[in-house]
Amino acid sequence: MQTNRYDVVVIGAGSGGLTTAVGLRKVGKKVLLVEREHLGGECTNTGCIPSKALLHHAKSYHSAQKIAGVTKQGETYRQNAFNYVRRVIAGVLQDETVEHFKKQGIDVVMGEAKFTGKYTIAVAGDTYTFKKAVIATGSSPRPLIIEGLKSELILTNQNLFDLNETPKHTLIIGGGPIGLEMGQALALLGSEVTIIDNGPRLARLEDEAISPIISKVFTNLGITVLQNAGVLRVDGNTAYITIKNSEGTVTENKTVVFDKVLIAIGRPESSWRTRSSWGD
Repeated sequence: MQTNRYDVVVIGAGSGGLTTAVGLRKVGKKVLLVEREHLGGECTNTGCIPSKALLHHAKSYHSAQKIAGVTKQGETYRQNAFNYVRRVIAGVLQDETVEHFKKQGIDVVMGEAKFTGKYTIAVAGDTYTFKKAVIATGSSPRPLIIEGLKSELILTNQNLFDLNETPKHTLIIGGGPIGLEMGQALALLGSEVTIIDNGPRLARLEDEAISPIISKVFTNLGITVLQNAGVLRVDGNTAYITIKNSEGTVTENKTVVFDKVLIAIGRPESSWRTRSSWGD
């Protein structure tokens, strides 16, 4: 067992942890950076960078198709979308390696940190002491339990970019940033996209004037948007959806066929599981 002393230990090597570690090192602090999974965190691996890369590729394909129509070269380009995303991620990660941060004077340990005392943590059998600790472990997608939905059909931003091809039919639950962004990208790549949201308007956290603009653009792309809607249950690849009015009364029942379901209902404030209560 090995013991090391640090001014600051930073747990989590995502955007927050990396910025903190580099900043503290620049002002002369001895810093230990601990990461359980992969350097770069959410933004590099499953968030900002891959989502913008997929949108860029999708928009390029869609623009070319409008000019040249369907071509063999265009179809090859379309099918290469997720490979392109992974190449972009790999390029960014070249500057987010253990060696890169060690050259800046930051010690990096890969593994899960556990607090063993007021000023000690253990990682992979070694003990580290510190004066201050920064916890920058981020969050995970909020899960949604839906009756009959098989786990292999579920996508979140954490596994979406592992796909090798664009789903022919995509059901997206959630009309927030991730659902809208990836819904647009997948539709531009040729997926038949349905977005359902349990509120009265898309992008509810943004300025109200934005919602009708998004709805119009999405309709022109062939995206089906269902508001005040929720999934009651799933049978195989068919989702049974109910739509309610402002008083909460069911006004319509629909079915949507899908290949994959992207769950994009935000992030939990703490570690809880969310159950679908749409049928209650």
